[in-house]
Amino acid sequence: MNEHSCGAASLSTSSSRSSSNLIGRIFSEAIRSSPSKCPVDVRKELKRDYGVDVTYRRAWMGVEKARSFVYGDYRKSFKELRWFVDSFKASNLYSACDLECDDTRRFKRVFVGFAPCKHGFKFCIPLIFLDGTFLKGTHKGCLLAACAKDGNRGLYPICIAVVDSENSKNWHWFMLRLKDFLDFDKEVVFVSDRHEGLL
Repeated sequence: MNEHSCGAASLSTSSSRSSSNLIGRIFSEAIRSSPSKCPVDVRKELKRDYGVDVTYRRAWMGVEKARSFVYGDYRKSFKELRWFVDSFKASNLYSACDLECDDTRRFKRVFVGFAPCKHGFKFCIPLIFLDGTFLKGTHKGCLLAACAKDGNRGLYPICIAVVDSENSKNWHWFMLRLKDFLDFDKEVVFVSDRHEGLL
């Protein structure tokens, strides 16, 4: 009599042992070619290709691990930020890069402006558009940006900053850095969405 006694007969697709590490390794190449792949897509593909059901949480963790395999770990990249800023300043003499940390040496905010963008702004329409957007990584935050209009009515990037939140303190800090970076020699009109941090 050939009966299995190892328990394999009791396994089902819903009690899968697919770890988030395994999911990350399977989907790392898919994440490289399609960075916006979401956990819902991963769940569907695992069911279609392997006949395996995984929870949304496990699929999400797998996608995060795939991103870390492809792009590197978020925490390690924050640890290397000081090195990046020093290298940036050494190789971009007329650009601006300002990193601020709190008392415990944890990241607080960073401002980046490239010298060619500063030079090109002289030939743009004297309009500066200010806006911020939320960052959706493991470590939350906001990206603040200043853009202008070029002669072809296209958006022209001037500078960016990554901050912990879009509030009046961070906008004030950003505007001071923008003022120092551009050295305004003409009147400029600012356009914004009148966010409470900008008012």
